Amino acid sequence: MALSVVMTPVGSAGDVLPLVDLGARLRARGHRVKVVTAEPFRAATLRAGLEFVGFPDTETFERAVREPDLWHPTRGLGLVARFVGESLDGAWARLAEHVPDRDAVLVGHSIAFATRCYEERTGVPAITVHLAPSAMRSLHRQPAFLPGMTLSGLPMPVKRALWWMTDRWLLDPAMVPVLDAFRARHGLAPVRRPFRAWLSSPNGVLGLFPDWFGPRQPDWPARLTLAGFPLADGGDGTLAPEVEGWLAAHPGAVVVAPGSANAHARAFFAAAIEGVRRLGRPVVAPTPYPEVLPAPLADDVLHARYIPFAPLLARAEAIVHHGGIGTAAQALAAGLPQLVVPMGFDQPDNATRLAELGVARWLRPARLAPDSVARTLGRLLDTPSVASACARWAPRLDRDGALERACDAVEAAARREPPPAPR
Repeated sequence: MALSVVMTPVGSAGDVLPLVDLGARLRARGHRVKVVTAEPFRAATLRAGLEFVGFPDTETFERAVREPDLWHPTRGLGLVARFVGESLDGAWARLAEHVPDRDAVLVGHSIAFATRCYEERTGVPAITVHLAPSAMRSLHRQPAFLPGMTLSGLPMPVKRALWWMTDRWLLDPAMVPVLDAFRARHGLAPVRRPFRAWLSSPNGVLGLFPDWFGPRQPDWPARLTLAGFPLADGGDGTLAPEVEGWLAAHPGAVVVAPGSANAHARAFFAAAIEGVRRLGRPVVAPTPYPEVLPAPLADDVLHARYIPFAPLLARAEAIVHHGGIGTAAQALAAGLPQLVVPMGFDQPDNATRLAELGVARWLRPARLAPDSVARTLGRLLDTPSVASACARWAPRLDRDGALERACDAVEAAARREPPPAPR
């Protein structure tokens, strides 16, 4: 049966592009796919052969990206909650216009709260997509809020109390009043602590990471599929000729990438670029915000507004990045040592898991300086066990398998069936 799939990714390229790739695979299975997401992702969505519904507009997206507190380790969470609350009415209006009455399924990002509400109010089946393990709470393994530091060993009552305090004083004040007012307008009951469990659809949950990166926890959702990394970067597998030529003339390059939506990366780029150059390595610095780069750039530093990661990392020697899950997955697939400088959201937890795999080291932003970058990156490149770990994990990334398993899970959710057994 052909389905009408309506996808609602929220966030930056690392959040949107995996769902676009999943949509393209669903379309190849004969389904009609619409993507409701921010206007800057129109071209990538249309290039994938999918229908595009733009929301929010480019101005609103850029205003959010340029908020100074967006990358703050605690205030950033509240800021994102506020943005989600402000977008609820507009997102609902797009769903009401584009979700058909029958043979439909919703595919919602972790914080696509309008999609969860629409599922409750209309009964249209949905599946929630979590891109990183830290999006699903557990009283067993705890996410790392600082790199390398988890509270998993604390007694259960203490962990429950810590989560309660996180909701009570950090997340709920920014989200709950506006969410409950929105739900009341649509005849829905208030939600208590939405970030605890409500954000995951009871009909189906899809984790776009493998179980060896984020092992299934006993209290994670029952209808959960861990599909694997889709390795989405929005590219076609090729590099621009000028990038190809520069890489050929500068072998052994290190990629420095603080995230596609990081408009406040001036200190990151200054320290990371100088630290890499002290090792005698050339630097590739992709960012859509060239104003955050040191000026003037040295001859051994290449800037481009966008470079697809898959072919770029295949030519690189290492990567210095922010710990975003999409970048981490691409680096794992390329077998690259990773120096991670996590700033917030899922990034400290991702950095901790990468270090546990043996492929990465991390630096806290407060310790980011050219000397610390040069010292830590040098150790990464000179440690044989890091190279062995990179070689061990790279073959386990299976893009096609991940997308096929994810499609199976979406189709099962549309039929209201339990998720398929792991292949």
